[in-house]
Amino acid sequence: PWFKIRDFETAEHLLFLLASNSGSELGYQSFLERLRGSNYATVKSYVKFFEQLNIITLVKGFSKSTLGSEQNSKVYFNDVGFSNAMIGLETPLPQEYGALAETVLHDHLQRLSFKFNNSITRQVFYYKTKKAEIDFVIHSTKLNKSLPIECKYGQDLTKNQAELLNELAEENKTFGIKTTTNTLAQKQNTLEIPIWIMTMLA
Repeated sequence: PWFKIRDFETAEHLLFLLASNSGSELGYQSFLERLRGSNYATVKSYVKFFEQLNIITLVKGFSKSTLGSEQNSKVYFNDVGFSNAMIGLETPLPQEYGALAETVLHDHLQRLSFKFNNSITRQVFYYKTKKAEIDFVIHSTKLNKSLPIECKYGQDLTKNQAELLNELAEENKTFGIKTTTNTLAQKQNTLEIPIWIMTMLA
């Protein structure tokens, strides 16, 4: 049977919270604190429904032993324009560029991953350790390799991020990618590629 939303006010508020947290780990507990009167089962079912409608995508944590770990999933809006409309963001501030760039890049990486996997499935993850986090890891089942990508928009990698990006690249015999605003360069195992070029790949 077709899914039915019984509480439109809760659904709309939840959609607003998801848009406000695009690129962040999905925290049901924090949502429940904001959605008075809702329960875990309802919120989780609404999140699943939004995912089925292709409004959002849940990105699982990457594990070196298995694809998809027990870490919390991160949530991304698939349409940054829709996300901005939901939260009433008309003119982004400079400090918001990075989060918007990450959301835009995520959408294009999902399509690129689809091509990497014979147009059968999408395998985009994120990787997190106690010291650092890498925004995206694209896995190719066909090549059995994973490509780590860190989205930056005018910022530098931290020392721990640079080490983790290089570590993942070496383990997969590939290279790491750091997005930039306009710089195109190579530093050791890391390619620095303007984000506008990355969005043209898919």
